[in-house]
Amino acid sequence: MTMRWIVPFKGRNNTGVYNQNFVWNDGHLYVMDNHRAAAWCWAQHVDPATSHALVHIDRHNDTLQSQLGSWLKALPNGIPATIEAYLAATYPMDFGADGMLFRWDNYLSIYFALYGRAVKHAYFATHGEGDKPNHAHVTQLDPVALLAFLTGALGQVRLPVVLNIDLDYFFGPTYDDVAERILDDVYFDQVATAIAALDRAGTFRVITIALTATDDLTAGWAPAEALATRLCHALGRNFTLP
Repeated sequence: MTMRWIVPFKGRNNTGVYNQNFVWNDGHLYVMDNHRAAAWCWAQHVDPATSHALVHIDRHNDTLQSQLGSWLKALPNGIPATIEAYLAATYPMDFGADGMLFRWDNYLSIYFALYGRAVKHAYFATHGEGDKPNHAHVTQLDPVALLAFLTGALGQVRLPVVLNIDLDYFFGPTYDDVAERILDDVYFDQVATAIAALDRAGTFRVITIALTATDDLTAGWAPAEALATRLCHALGRNFTLP
């Protein structure tokens, strides 16, 4: 497999709602700092008109719908073909200016609105933060149920599967504005091992991993990078940032 930078590394800068500091790719695996690029990555591997399933492991639902109608009007042809066009896409805001279309909390609601009929089932392991998913067939998984699902039922799903992970899932409340781990390395390694086994079995059509490297969500770049490297290693990939 060939490793490449879809978005070249710009440095360990603030991520925030819109900034995209990198997107790294190796085969069907993508790693990024900002989750907003995920839907473009999926479109490179999944025909949105073909039935598939989606697994979303994230502290947040990422299904903001406050301006969904306006966002969809700006996407008459669906997901833009190039990463440059995707990240630069805008929509007209109510007060006349243009706003960035894809955010770190709306890319999934947009994907469901565009292609939800093809997503036959969505499995959500989240902390329940954000708008309720705009999809009719969502199974909610707590941490115990997620691990059981990864080691059991998911292997029986007979559809291409999109696996979408935000490392902030493993963190929780902040202390002095820095997020604290609530799911430890033992649990993380169990999840990573289960994901790697499923990947070797060909379960996943595409995997996206977001660092969300902010102090209040993952305690910053260093902890997020360490977890990303650890997960990629389980998947047989060597991921490191310059």
